[in-house]
Amino acid sequence: MNSKALKLFFGILMSLFANCIWSQQPAAANQTVLLINAKTNKSINVSSKYDPDKVEAILGKSITLDKEILEQGEEPIYTFHYDGLIIEMQNNAILQLTITKNKWKLNKFTIGTLIEEIAAKHEKHDAKFVYDHRFKIKGSKGVIFAEMDNLQRITKLGVVFNK
Repeated sequence: MNSKALKLFFGILMSLFANCIWSQQPAAANQTVLLINAKTNKSINVSSKYDPDKVEAILGKSITLDKEILEQGEEPIYTFHYDGLIIEMQNNAILQLTITKNKWKLNKFTIGTLIEEIAAKHEKHDAKFVYDHRFKIKGSKGVIFAEMDNLQRITKLGVVFNK
């Protein structure tokens, strides 16, 4: 009877140990990047798909919403203009977004953030010029881009997705 209890105890212990190791392995290496309205704290995942109406329902009504069809048969491109934010979407996916005011955040990053804070969280992406600051979003085709002033503070921030 003692050996059965010992085997049961050992089995439970091994199960807990294996479960602990598996839970510490990194997830599918995807990074979630949220576009956040700093005032309302409402957000959307920039890598997810959203209907244009849903974007406005979450982030608030845009100042203007343009709809452009480049070629017949192609899905329209929607351009949302907010105060300090421009979002371009096609096929319910964000193609590009640009932040120019601290009313908006990408995760915790916004206008005025030091560029080194983004560099600490994201891997640098190949840049064409020395002054280009681009960072990979793991698990997606997205790239964070940033422009900065001479104090290394962000003046323009955004995300672009390659098709």
